[in-house]
Amino acid sequence: MLIEAAIALLLAFRRPEDIPLAAALVGLALVGVVWLSTALLQVPRHSTLGSGFDHAAWSGLVLTNWVRTGENFDNDVNRVVPFEYSAKLAAALKLHGIDDPHTAWTVFTARAEALSDLRDRL
Repeated sequence: MLIEAAIALLLAFRRPEDIPLAAALVGLALVGVVWLSTALLQVPRHSTLGSGFDHAAWSGLVLTNWVRTGENFDNDVNRVVPFEYSAKLAAALKLHGIDDPHTAWTVFTARAEALSDLRDRL
């Protein structure tokens, strides 16, 4: 995000001649929207989820995080997923029998802890 902001500022204040000022300012404004969304919407929800799965925090994150990450609602899996991972995510969820966010959270947490334990032993 820092590089993104630096480039947006650079384009707004030291833009090449072939980039219209309006385009550079719109880009800078959109980066500002992403930063505000991150600070006001996503960070509090991520903090809540850091303590364990919370359905309200998860739902709020799913509904608002698209501003930062470029996610979409995928009808095949009936949930919001990153644009480029829709098919892969649907296949992985189906392969592992995961059909709800709480199960996905539980499985991910258990695997992350197992990998952390393995790393500590190595």
